[in-house]
Amino acid sequence: MTDITILITVAIFPSNSIQSSTRSGGIIQQLIDLHCHIVPGVDDGPATWEESTQLLRQMKEQMTRPAVLVATPHFRLSTSGRVFSSQSKRILEFLSFANRLRIEDEFSVLAAREVMLDRWRPSANALDVLCLPGTSWVLVEHSFSMPWIFALLRIRAVLKQGYRPLLAHPERYSWCRTRPERIGRLSELGVGIQVCAKSLSGTGVTAETAWRLIETGMVHVLSSDAHHPGDKLLSEELKHEVDRVAPGAYNLLAGKIPEMVLNNCELPKLPLTT
Repeated sequence: MTDITILITVAIFPSNSIQSSTRSGGIIQQLIDLHCHIVPGVDDGPATWEESTQLLRQMKEQMTRPAVLVATPHFRLSTSGRVFSSQSKRILEFLSFANRLRIEDEFSVLAAREVMLDRWRPSANALDVLCLPGTSWVLVEHSFSMPWIFALLRIRAVLKQGYRPLLAHPERYSWCRTRPERIGRLSELGVGIQVCAKSLSGTGVTAETAWRLIETGMVHVLSSDAHHPGDKLLSEELKHEVDRVAPGAYNLLAGKIPEMVLNNCELPKLPLTT
């Protein structure tokens, strides 16, 4: 497991540092998608290499440059080491495959996991191999119907191990839909909050909650959570939609703050002001 982990968390960094967002001629806004399911055959994302390729090409077409994409297959803390090793090998195959597609220098592909907190006390060793590359940030989720107190306890368990949880799609959780102000408490604890672009479609309670969180500044990161070709992606169209609701928020949520995450920085406390 160790050898595979080293390859995933070190070798896949692009040749140009994530920290470098300047070029001759001034600042270039970097677009970063910290959450998507693009590795084929490992979760509920693409089933085949062909479907994965199609989704990757759509991301290339819609994401402005420079761009960073982090593949985050689902992973349960209760999963065995054998499953972890098998999934890790497929991730490495995908990264090699993406490199062979010769996307372009300004479109980098990294990998981590989206971690389901299905155990009460995650070990430090387990979390260490699941972090976003080169950081102590871990993209985490829990079951949609989990009560607030249990969700809080599991998130605090991650914090106690010295890791920083980036909570995926709170707009889907019952405790957030009924009491969105709880996001502020998580932020005070040092938790990052990530809303999904695919949640912004439609008129249901998930979409309403996601838009409310963006409008009130209760979000750090906006990611696609794309699973299949045709899913809503980070794009110029999405930028216009978000900036109509919260002017200037898109570049912050899809660029500046995700860059802070990949630089392993502490995030500002919510609500944000743009």
